[in-house]
Amino acid sequence: MRRINGTVKTYFWKNGWLGILLALVMLWSLPVPAWAQVGSSISADGSAPNNNAMLDVQSPATGDGKGILIPRVTANQRTTANAALAGGLLDNSGNLRGGAAQGLIVYQTDGVQGLYFNTSQSTIPAWAYLGDVAGLLASNVWAAAGSTTNYLPRTGGTMSGPINMGAQIVSNVAHVDFNADSVSVGRGANGASSGAAVGFGANGYNESVALGNSANGAAEGAAVGFSANANFSGAAMGWNANGFSNGVAMGSAASGVSNGVAIGWSANGPDYGVAIARMANGASYGAAVGYLANGAINGAAVGRQANGYDNGAAVGYLANGSDYGAAVGLDANGNNFGAAVGRDANGADFGAAVGRNANGYTYGAAVGNMANGTNYGAAVGMTSYGYNSGAAVGFLAYGYNYGVAVGYYPYGYNYGVAMGAYANGAQTNVAIGAYATAKGGLNRIAIGYHATNELDNTAVIRGTLYLDGGTSNIYYRTPFGDGSWSNKAFEIDHPLDPENKILRHYCLEGPQVWNVYAGNAQLVNGQAEVQLPDYYSALNLVGSEIYSLTPIGGRADIWIQKEVENERFLIRGEKDIKVSWTIKVLRNDPGCLEDLRRRPVEQLKRELETGN
Repeated sequence: MRRINGTVKTYFWKNGWLGILLALVMLWSLPVPAWAQVGSSISADGSAPNNNAMLDVQSPATGDGKGILIPRVTANQRTTANAALAGGLLDNSGNLRGGAAQGLIVYQTDGVQGLYFNTSQSTIPAWAYLGDVAGLLASNVWAAAGSTTNYLPRTGGTMSGPINMGAQIVSNVAHVDFNADSVSVGRGANGASSGAAVGFGANGYNESVALGNSANGAAEGAAVGFSANANFSGAAMGWNANGFSNGVAMGSAASGVSNGVAIGWSANGPDYGVAIARMANGASYGAAVGYLANGAINGAAVGRQANGYDNGAAVGYLANGSDYGAAVGLDANGNNFGAAVGRDANGADFGAAVGRNANGYTYGAAVGNMANGTNYGAAVGMTSYGYNSGAAVGFLAYGYNYGVAVGYYPYGYNYGVAMGAYANGAQTNVAIGAYATAKGGLNRIAIGYHATNELDNTAVIRGTLYLDGGTSNIYYRTPFGDGSWSNKAFEIDHPLDPENKILRHYCLEGPQVWNVYAGNAQLVNGQAEVQLPDYYSALNLVGSEIYSLTPIGGRADIWIQKEVENERFLIRGEKDIKVSWTIKVLRNDPGCLEDLRRRPVEQLKRELETGN
C-alpha cells in the first residue's frame, strides 16, 4: 500500500518529461508501510485507502473541500471522427484513438452537459449519458437481470414493493407484467396477445385495452371503467358501458354497439345510431341529443324528451317529428310527413305549421301564432284560418272552403275572395278594400273602401261604378238621380275643390280602334329619329299611321322623311328646331281583331238576344 500525505505536492498537470519524472521519483521515495493489499490513497492527513479501492481520493477534513475533475471535452471532441481535431477522442474511422476503453468517463461541457461513459468493449465507443435512465436500462447498465425490488428488470419478472418517484410513493402493487407485446397491471389482469389490461380482473386480450375493475377490451376494443365492455373494435368508458362491435359508449350503462355512438347515463346508440345525454335513444341509424330524446330508426331528436322516430326530426323539449315529420319547438308536432316550427305547433299529416300553436294539419300550411291551415288550406297570420283548401293572410283572416282572405279580419268563405280590413267576399263573391262587402247572392264584386255590391253577376267600384257583363254594356251611375249614361267616362275628385266637386272626362270614340303615340323631338343637323316601343309592330297595323307634326318656337318647314319601320321613324326640317309629333295607328293584335269580329260596328239586336 502506498500513501501520499498532504506534504507531497504532485505535478501531474505538467506536460513535459521533466515534470513526469520528478513526480514518479517523489512517489517512489515515499515509505511503504505494508504490501498486504494493493491500493493507493491521496489524502491530506495520510489516511489509508479503503480496502476495496485501488485508488482512494479523500477530501480534506478541514479547510476547503476538494473533488475529482473528470477530463472535460466538447461534444465535437467526443463524437467527431477526425484524427486532426485537437483534443478529439476519435480517429478518422470513428474508433477511440487509444483503442478499446470500456468504462472511459468524460465530462461534456457544451450541448447536453454531463458525464458520459463508454459501454462498448470494442474500439468503437457507445456513449451512455448518466442522466438518461431509460437508455441505461435499455443497455443493461442498470437493473441486473433477476432483481425484482423497487424497479423493473430489463426482461422478464414482476415488480413488487413500493415505488418512489420523487417522493410520490406507490405501494401495494399486486402485479405488473410486461410480457412480449402485452401489458398487465393488477391482480388477475389479462393483457395477452398484444393487449393491455390495468385493474383487478381487467381483460385487454387480442390487441385491446382495458382499464378498470373487470373492464373488458377484447378483440381490438378499448374499455375504461368498472365492467366496461369494448369488444370487437368497440370503445367504452364508464360503469357497465358497452361499446361492442365498432361502437362507442361513454357514460354509466351507455350502449353504443354495432357502429353506434352513445354518450350519457344509459344512453343507447346501437346499429349506427348516435345518442347523447341521459337515457337518449338514437338506435337504428338515428340520432338523439337530450335527456330521454328518441331519434331511433333513421330519426333525429334534439332536446329533452324530443321524439324524431322513424325518419323524423325533432328539436325542442317534447317535440315530436316522427314518421318522416319535422318538429322544432317546445311540444311541437310534425308527425306523418308534417313540419312544425314553434311551441305547440302542429304540422301533422303532410301539413306545415310555423308559429306558436300553429296548425298545418292534413296537407295544410299555417304560419303565425294560432294560425290554422288545415285540410289543404293555407293560413298566414295570428289566428288566421285557411281551412278546406282556403287561403288566409292576416290577423283573424278567414279563407274557408276554397275561399281567399287577405288583411285584418277579412272573410273569404266558400269560393269567395276578400282583401282588406273587414272585407267580406263570401259565397263566390269578391270584396277588395277595407270594409268592402259582396256577401249574399252570387258572383258579386265590390272594390273600394266601404264598397258594397248587392246585385248578382255585377261589379261595384267605390260605390259608383258597376259593370253588367250580361249585356256587354258599360254604365256609369251619377251621384244624383237614377239615370244612366251612354258615354264612357271616368270620375275623380276635382283637383281644385276635392271636398265639394268631382271632375268627369269622357272617352274619344269612333267606329275604328286606334292607338295614339305622341312626344317631342329635337332636330339636329335638320333631322331627328324617333324610337317607338319595341312591341309597336306586334300591336299595331304598320302602314296605317296618321302623322301630325308641330314646330315649337317658330315657323319651320318640317316633314316625315321616313315612315315607321323597325319601331322608328325619321323627321326632317329646314332648320334645327324642337318638334311635337303625334301618331294615330290602328290596333292589329289578335284580341282586338277577335272582339271586332264578334262585336262589329253594326249589329242586329236579335243577334244580341241570342248571344251572338
